[in-house]
Amino acid sequence: MQRANHLSSQALKAKPSPAILSTQPRNPNWRESTSLIITAKDDHSSSDQQFNYSVLMVKRSGGSSFMPSTFVFPGGRVELSDFDTKWYLLYAKYGLSPATLDESIGRDITGPRPPIVTSPLSAREVINSKQTILNPEIALRITAIRETFEEAGVLLLTAPEERHQDCTPTQLSSADLSTWQLRVRNDGSSFFDLCDSLQMVPNIWHLHEWTNWLTPTNNHNKRYDTIFYMVCLPRRPDVVVDNAEVTMPMWTSPLSILEEHHKDQVFVAPPQVWEMSRMLHFSHLDQLQHFALSRQRQGLERWMPVVTALNDGTLFFLPGDERYPEAPEMIANEPIPSLDSTVEEQEAVSCKNLTVMRDGHFESVCTVEPICGHKQPIRFSGTFTAQ
Repeated sequence: MQRANHLSSQALKAKPSPAILSTQPRNPNWRESTSLIITAKDDHSSSDQQFNYSVLMVKRSGGSSFMPSTFVFPGGRVELSDFDTKWYLLYAKYGLSPATLDESIGRDITGPRPPIVTSPLSAREVINSKQTILNPEIALRITAIRETFEEAGVLLLTAPEERHQDCTPTQLSSADLSTWQLRVRNDGSSFFDLCDSLQMVPNIWHLHEWTNWLTPTNNHNKRYDTIFYMVCLPRRPDVVVDNAEVTMPMWTSPLSILEEHHKDQVFVAPPQVWEMSRMLHFSHLDQLQHFALSRQRQGLERWMPVVTALNDGTLFFLPGDERYPEAPEMIANEPIPSLDSTVEEQEAVSCKNLTVMRDGHFESVCTVEPICGHKQPIRFSGTFTAQ
């Protein structure tokens, strides 16, 4: 399979991900969620002239039980209502049959599929009862769109006949926005009612599958299997946060957020640092959009970091790293293992794929060929020049 990225002669080919990461354990201790990387053409004045687009991040509430006060991409938990087959009826009501709808999403993907798509836990009871569910490729995109509206007020809907045009968020009046955000937050199934009342459908066609992260086992009280999507917008939409789950929006370039994180001005979650480091390859939005669309065809595999504490930092090993276990424990309650070693000593190995945490911030390190046609993250240690 041809890779979308070009690596130097020193780069090493990644080892295949362990098969266990592509299956669901019998009693998984995590929930499923989605996250949406919203990128938009940046027409605003900015001190960062290397990127012509911004990325939306939101700050989680300080009272959150999971990653409080952390900057993340909008998103949240999958709900059973997202898999309700009445969504087929809504799309059919406005011109798209179930067969046409299914054919339009995910049919060109030739690579691996992660468990969140092939055997979603969120719909397991319905599946076990032999009832029909909405195609997970569609349902999970609806989750991402619903959660983004709930948290940030960005409403990604379209009329089916306009689905091939640029993705432009739907605008609501301030009163309607406030009413529907609260209603959807209290009952996710009401998102269907919002769409029907506007005679529109979730714009699933502009959400490109990007990556899939599973929370490490040491966070055993709160773990999530999260699929990340990317959407590219022609301009920044208005953002109205819910002030419940998230409290502050931020439009930033990949470089700016990494600089602020490196200076300890903001705290950014490890997956977000990794994905922003990948996006450093793309200074223009059209390049990023083209890559996201073409890369999606090569599929997706789930990644679960394996955490090890060192004398001067913490390492999050990823599949492809030569120290990553062949069959990692997917469910464990043990504390993080410690190693009498330093970050510098551990970085002496050749085949690296990991996140380094030191002095309160994260850096992405990768010397292997990424799977599924993805880009290596560019390590940011304080300086960067766009290529």
